[in-house]
Amino acid sequence: MVDFFSPRITLIALTGFFTLVSVALQAIQTTIHCTYDETSADLKTCYDNLPEGVCGKPAYDINKSYTIGDQNVDVNLSCPWSLLAVVIGYISAAILLLYLVMMAFSKRPNRNFLVVLRMLSMLGFVATAVFMIYDLMIGYDQYVNEKWGGVSFTQVIYIITVVFVGLTLVGNIMLSIFGTKPDEKLENEFTNDLGSVYVRTQ
Repeated sequence: MVDFFSPRITLIALTGFFTLVSVALQAIQTTIHCTYDETSADLKTCYDNLPEGVCGKPAYDINKSYTIGDQNVDVNLSCPWSLLAVVIGYISAAILLLYLVMMAFSKRPNRNFLVVLRMLSMLGFVATAVFMIYDLMIGYDQYVNEKWGGVSFTQVIYIITVVFVGLTLVGNIMLSIFGTKPDEKLENEFTNDLGSVYVRTQ
């Protein structure tokens, strides 16, 4: 029976939460998003009102505000992560979620299989973080080198995504250190106690 209030289950739940949040944030920034005056718009509308080449690199949001008559208009374009960062992030998350489910609900999981899943997910999230940080750097360089006038530039949501990827990786590492199944340990101790009693009674 699973003890849903044990520290181990709490750690599994936190790691799962971080994983799902990181996936949700990646999903938001998987494709180019355009808003024109706070409503969704086609990409041509955004590109017609922003400097040329604004989404030439990944991982940043760019905004331009201007006035048409008496109306203030905001144009926003969100440039997504590179395809490699997204694909590796999704695959790593799927592997880690499978690992967490097996850790939480399997009474006798295959330890070798768990080790493989854990190592693959760790390597995957390390690679995801590296590619995302690289995306942030080249996105920032794009803005600095182009020197776009009259626009605001931000990478806040992308940085938050990297933070949650890092938290997911930390949770995975903590599970690898403290993730032994307490029910199996108790079962082994109980079996050893029975064996000792049996020996003493002979």
